[in-house]
Amino acid sequence: MRLEDEVSVVQFAQGVGSDSELIARFQQRSEREKRMIFSDLSGFVQELSPTEAEVDQANAMRKQIGIELPESVLKRHWLSVMQHILFMPGDNCDALNKILLYLFRIVYQRHYALLKGNPDNWWYWDLSDDRVVDAILVNHQTAIKDGYNNPSFRMEFETLARLWNQTGATTPVKSAEPSDESERVFLSYDDVLTASLNTLNPSVSPGLSILLSSLTNAFSAKYQVETERARKIVLAVLERYLIEIYNRSLFGELGSDGIT
Repeated sequence: MRLEDEVSVVQFAQGVGSDSELIARFQQRSEREKRMIFSDLSGFVQELSPTEAEVDQANAMRKQIGIELPESVLKRHWLSVMQHILFMPGDNCDALNKILLYLFRIVYQRHYALLKGNPDNWWYWDLSDDRVVDAILVNHQTAIKDGYNNPSFRMEFETLARLWNQTGATTPVKSAEPSDESERVFLSYDDVLTASLNTLNPSVSPGLSILLSSLTNAFSAKYQVETERARKIVLAVLERYLIEIYNRSLFGELGSDGIT
């Protein structure tokens, strides 16, 4: 998920802006991006440790927010159930992402009451202030520009771009259906990305995954940010290389949505 979208998600949780505009924006994305959004939103919710009461509250909102999903979607093992539904036939991703947005809002409000103004995490800053939002995005773009212009990483990014371009990185992610509930394992962003690459070119994707991980660790140390922030910077720099060398974005031809 691009940082601009993450900011919008947290603004949604703070009650800033239009709910319908964010939901409509996510619904316009490609299938692959929708699944990446699902993975990120699920991770955001997990990070905040929702209570059973909060999950039940979100579940009770299904009809109110126009979601046609079974009640069991937010019951016991709800993340595993959601993952299973995600890979079932039919277009369920929009509904899953929508209910995750509202669950995130519910859980976030509890944390926001305790952590509002925390200087170490912009999630808890006042995102109704355009100056605050602009500063977050400018700092991110500065890191992207610095990473792109840093000659120390050029060879690694050129190699990463070549490997990424060879995979195509456009085939839908496939998931084997688990035989029973206990075998279901929630897919992280890395799992989804790696699974996608492995279905495309097994001989190339392991090296790509290793190089992507190495650059993420290097950027995390260089810019003193957590892994998720570093990954966003690396993917944004990678996309610049893909545009420069191959005239394409991360997940399609130039002009389609990518992750920045």
